[in-house]
Amino acid sequence: MKKLSKLPLEVLWEVLGHIPTIIILARKSGKIESYSPKFLELIAEHQDELDDNILHILNEHSSISEHLVSMIQQSERPSLRFLKIGMFDRVFNININKVKNRIICTLEDITRVHEIENKLLHAVIEGQEAEKRRISQELHDGIGPLVSTLKMKLESEIPQQDNESYIDLLDEISTDIRSISHALSPSVLHDFGLEKAIENFVLRINDKRKENITFYPSRNILRLTILEELNLYRILQEGLNNALKHAFAKNIDIQLIQHKDSLVMMIEDDGTGLIKKDITPQSSGNGLWNMKARAQAIGADLDIDTLPGRGTTITIEKPTPQ
Repeated sequence: MKKLSKLPLEVLWEVLGHIPTIIILARKSGKIESYSPKFLELIAEHQDELDDNILHILNEHSSISEHLVSMIQQSERPSLRFLKIGMFDRVFNININKVKNRIICTLEDITRVHEIENKLLHAVIEGQEAEKRRISQELHDGIGPLVSTLKMKLESEIPQQDNESYIDLLDEISTDIRSISHALSPSVLHDFGLEKAIENFVLRINDKRKENITFYPSRNILRLTILEELNLYRILQEGLNNALKHAFAKNIDIQLIQHKDSLVMMIEDDGTGLIKKDITPQSSGNGLWNMKARAQAIGADLDIDTLPGRGTTITIEKPTPQ
């Protein structure tokens, strides 16, 4: 094969203009030197407010963390692969690599895929909650009355001194059935909203356990849709379960804060904490990825701040209509 000649740079970028992936070539500092035409389409409405540094753009206009951008800038061999980020109302897979003192950044638009994933996730969660409601109703309307009937029969047919232990056992079974039914489908949430549901949940836990759980709601909490409130409630349940059973927390503070355009829920504990790199899909027993899936399903941001020996703070922020 004869030696092939290289394409002129202008021709190469023109060819890349027909490829949906955005390619940006920048100096190590982040200063943009060249880019494919698709990049201009992405920033068209924001061009006047942007500078010519891709790291600044990522830091100010995307969901990528400032800490991660700083790591890319300072590292001798920055590498970031297949990270999903939000930017300019779209969702991208981003790849960043350093080649010969240059940073090559590629952005693959996965907005449509992300929307489909969210719809599927939403459908799965709705199905799970519907099944939980069905089981809760069966416990409440089926097994609960049977236990009550058995208790009345014992009381009427067996002398009190002989049936006391059985009656106590049936009372305990009835209490457990009500607790399980409530956990599966909290009626107070459907009737009175997230704030009252959390308040009721915390009271029930404090009655049964020695740990100290405190709830701090702000005023004028706005109602969300039932599914949104239910997902936030499930995230809270999972967060408390992690703190009590896995992190051995003694004190847990829950805050529900209504801002002008968002509702923030914070769960802060004094437990053992976690190493962030250990929070993976394969992690067992912590349920953190289930919490992230529920947050994603309702368009909420979830952040986990944790260190070994310093407890964990989980923050969920859900945009609300103004």
